[in-house]
Amino acid sequence: MALFLLIIKAQCDNISISVAVWCSKIQRQKGLMHMNDLVSIIIPVYNAEKYLSACVQSALSQTYKNIEIICVDDGSTDSSPEILNKLASDNPSIKIITQKNAGGGAARNKGLDNASGKYVYFFDSDDIAASDLIEKALARAGESDADLVAFHGYTFVNDDVSTKKFKSGYNKNIIANSESVVSYKDCPGTILSLVNVVPWNKLIRRDFLIQNNIRFLNLTTADDVTFSALCNAYAEKIAFVDNALLYYRVGRSGTVSTNSANILNVRSAVESTEKRVAELPYANEIISSVRNFVVQNLCFGFLSYSVDFTLPQVKEFYEYIHSRFGDSLLAGLEADELTDKRLFPLYQSIKKHTYDEMFKIKSRKITVSFTTYPERIPYVFSVIDDIAAQTVPADDVVLNLAECQLIFTIKKQKNYEKAQNLRERIDKGLVRINWCPEDLRSHKKYYYIMQQKPEDLIITVDDDLRYPPDMIKTLLYSYICHPDCVSGMRCHVVVASREKGSVLGYNHWIMQYTEKLLTPSYQIFLTSGAGTLYPPHSLDERVFDKEKILSLCPNADDVWLNLMQLADKTKSVCACDKFYLHYSAPQSNSLFSVNVGENQNDVQYAAVRDYLKSELGGDIVLERLLSGGEVDMSTVENLADYAEYLRKREVQTNNKLNKVYKEKSELNSRLHQTYKEKSERGETIKRLESEKSKINSEKQLLVAELKAIKSSRVYRIWMKLRKIFGKNKK
Repeated sequence: MALFLLIIKAQCDNISISVAVWCSKIQRQKGLMHMNDLVSIIIPVYNAEKYLSACVQSALSQTYKNIEIICVDDGSTDSSPEILNKLASDNPSIKIITQKNAGGGAARNKGLDNASGKYVYFFDSDDIAASDLIEKALARAGESDADLVAFHGYTFVNDDVSTKKFKSGYNKNIIANSESVVSYKDCPGTILSLVNVVPWNKLIRRDFLIQNNIRFLNLTTADDVTFSALCNAYAEKIAFVDNALLYYRVGRSGTVSTNSANILNVRSAVESTEKRVAELPYANEIISSVRNFVVQNLCFGFLSYSVDFTLPQVKEFYEYIHSRFGDSLLAGLEADELTDKRLFPLYQSIKKHTYDEMFKIKSRKITVSFTTYPERIPYVFSVIDDIAAQTVPADDVVLNLAECQLIFTIKKQKNYEKAQNLRERIDKGLVRINWCPEDLRSHKKYYYIMQQKPEDLIITVDDDLRYPPDMIKTLLYSYICHPDCVSGMRCHVVVASREKGSVLGYNHWIMQYTEKLLTPSYQIFLTSGAGTLYPPHSLDERVFDKEKILSLCPNADDVWLNLMQLADKTKSVCACDKFYLHYSAPQSNSLFSVNVGENQNDVQYAAVRDYLKSELGGDIVLERLLSGGEVDMSTVENLADYAEYLRKREVQTNNKLNKVYKEKSELNSRLHQTYKEKSERGETIKRLESEKSKINSEKQLLVAELKAIKSSRVYRIWMKLRKIFGKNKK
């Protein structure tokens, strides 16, 4: 009997395997059948002479060859028509359609009306398609029989493809598995925002668009908002390719800019989408997705188009979203309901503030301020260039130098020569010098400029760090959400104990917190040099007490500023969840080695805290820190010693690394001088380059050692435990 059952089981297993193989074969055949389908690539063209050839050539270079390329010239006034005609004369697969200028949406619709392919793909005339884009997307369409196949892309700046940055084409938080095939039934709360609002990230079955009357809006901007949302909502099957298949150009001059005059297009797009979605038989099932969609697009519309707040279109749009965020559909929205929870503070801020109030908040000028000393002047051009490259420009960029440093700089001919790069940027208007009557060291970055410009938004930076191009934009967004708080790009979390009646030492704080803090807190300690925005009147009036600065806190401006915030009842908020320190200058003479390595941060923090006790009649620092909840250190006492050892090793390794940076800098200087020498130049250069190579090798070893320290199991456990201190574990 047992033998009989085994035989039956074996036969069943064989049948199962055969069925699986057969199904797999059928699936492959099904996919291969689609590999003969015509695909229509639709490219709207408007004054794209500089990029058009590269764009069309990337379409012609597809590994999948059964394509037609439909170029719709939207009334170009440059040489784009001539370029198209030349390309079409050499390539019969190119079809040219011309129309009077009506915008990208109208051009895409015209292309769709003239398309013959089973599938259509839209991208713009300044983009570049990967050679296998159609092949991969079509193969996935065949496997899944999907109405829509979504994929990712890269953004790049102007002509520099090396600046490429991954850009998601669909929400990877919702679709963790790219092998999934979904519809509204699988994600009713997020379906409208599932595939992102851009034309280039999707291959679509043409008859699906025709049957459901899905078209682009005839708008100059935001024309694809409704199109993308309806594709998501109507599709019975949406499939995905987890690859970046397009290079999307940003920063192109001559394109339709996101100016404030276009802001009402966002309103039209949102309302048009709501109207169409309401007609669906399952509209009530996806109502939470509609809430997500409306908030997301209105918030992004405000951030993208409210450049000039004086225009009547901006006022009309703002008053519209202000009222929408209080209506029956959107009132009482909670952060957990939003797919992008980062938008919740902005939703709250717009809901709270009238147009006049927001106008006052948003119209303040932005001043970026920093300081340096003569030995570091040769390096400050890096930070100036980073600020000049910001996506949101500063109104003023100020380098604060002490008047006594001017004489020093002139007398030191070497420094004078090295400062040429600074003078070049002054001449270009990228920075100006603010000569200060006294040398207050690092405090110069805020002390004088805040008094000179009391109503400006002051952003403090350091002279030796590199800054991402969206730093000002990130800080400005945080300020709009939290206008009464100080916002920063990098923070620590201060640890205080009511039982001990103390603020624990700097080395016991939660360092380099890596989660965006949506809730303002007194416990957030912002590092001023990493990029910190100070709103007007956010600091106690004692902040400008020069005598106390020099006697109590001469070397730690961020300690002084943080405690002056607490004295003024101003909270902090972390605006960024991924800020990495990249040094542009040697660190051997930096304040880090003194303040952190020699525990001077603790000394200065205690001195200022005692001063505020006497001034305010109580330990307001401790009380305000504890108002956010006490951190219990008892859960990690057994690891404290080893963690402190690791931190000391980290400091030591950083110091060694800084020494290497200094040696490397000196070698570079000698190498530069050697190039100028006429005699025996060749042999000297080879010798110095060899020394430089050895130094680089040593640097790499030290960097690896530092990384090993930070990746150790105990170190990681220590850091995780710090994140849960507020849970008061026994």
